[in-house]
Amino acid sequence: MLFQTFAMKDMEATYRWAHSIGPEVSKAVEFQMLMNRNVMGFMGPGMEVLAPIFADTKEEFEEAKRFIQESPIRKRPNLRCLVLTRE
Repeated sequence: MLFQTFAMKDMEATYRWAHSIGPEVSKAVEFQMLMNRNVMGFMGPGMEVLAPIFADTKEEFEEAKRFIQESPIRKRPNLRCLVLTRE
């Protein structure tokens, strides 16, 4: 799962990015954006972007996470986290 947090000052750029990238996100990704009063990482109002990835292979996983790694807002998050799990 990929996880990023953004401050409210980045709200417009984050939503524009999400709207433009949405149709291109892999079907293996459950792309989610949440508004929160106490965002993890700075405990203030902002947005949390979550992207659980359900990939069968390492190659599929690498391809699925590319939409975040190559995003134009990739340097704006206050917090970035990659969580890996295996069965």
